[in-house]
Amino acid sequence: MLLAAYAAATARLAGVGAADRLDAVAPPSRFVEQALGERRFADALPVALELQHVYPDEPLPAYWLAAIFRGLDRPRDEIDAWDTFIRVSASPAQACPGLAQAYERTGNRKRAIEEYRLCAAADPREPDFLADLGAAWERQGQHGDALAAYRSAARLDPANPELARRIGELSRVVDTDQ
Repeated sequence: MLLAAYAAATARLAGVGAADRLDAVAPPSRFVEQALGERRFADALPVALELQHVYPDEPLPAYWLAAIFRGLDRPRDEIDAWDTFIRVSASPAQACPGLAQAYERTGNRKRAIEEYRLCAAADPREPDFLADLGAAWERQGQHGDALAAYRSAARLDPANPELARRIGELSRVVDTDQ
C-alpha cells in the first residue's frame, strides 16, 4: 500500500522537467521531505497519509501532515495532525506554536490562546512562545495581558527590538485604556 501511494505520486510527476521533478528513487519518507521542501503539498499528501497509516505510533508522519495541511490551507485537518503528533510524540512541545496557529486560522482564538499558554508553560525559557502569546492577546484586544506576555519575553530576550517596540506601543495603549 505504501509503495502504491509512493508510485502513484511519483508517476504523476513523469512529465515534469528534470529541474522540477522530485527524486523518483527516494524512499517514501525522503519523497515527503523533498516534496515539502518544494512546496508540493498535494504530491506529498497521499504518501504522508500512508506513512501515518503504516506507522501510527511514529510522530514524524503526523508532523509532515500538519505541515502539508498548513500548506494546503486546511487548518482543521492540520489541528487533527497536531493532535496526533502530540499523542504519539515523546516531545509534544514540538507542536508549538503550530497547533495554536492552526486554531487561530479556524477563528478559534480562545483555544489558540490556551495552546499558546501551553507552549509557554512547556518551555518557559523560550521567549518566542511568550511573544506568540502576547501577539495572540493583542489580536484579541487584551492589551494588558499582551503587555505582560511581551514583558516576560523581553526579560528572556532583552536585545529583541521587536519586543521593545511592542512593549512601547502597548504601554501607551494600556495607559490610555486606564
